[in-house]
Amino acid sequence: MAISLVVVVASLLGLSAIGIPFVANLGLSAAIVVGTAMIVAITVLPALLAVIGQNIDRWTLLFLRPSAAGDHGGGGDLGDRLS
Repeated sequence: MAISLVVVVASLLGLSAIGIPFVANLGLSAAIVVGTAMIVAITVLPALLAVIGQNIDRWTLLFLRPSAAGDHGGGGDLGDRLS
């Protein structure tokens, strides 16, 4: 995961080599966003899942509930509703 972070940030920062200030600023901004997202994914998300623990399955999504017609979940009815 850290290798992909380094590759993406390096390539985005490489946009500054073009010499166009607008593109360089876009690359810098995107690199900051990607770095922040990776840090949150590595630290905050596992901590949040550890706090939630076994209660992660406490609530169900209404559109994924089994229907009376014998649907076993998985959102089959959702696909029918969207088509």
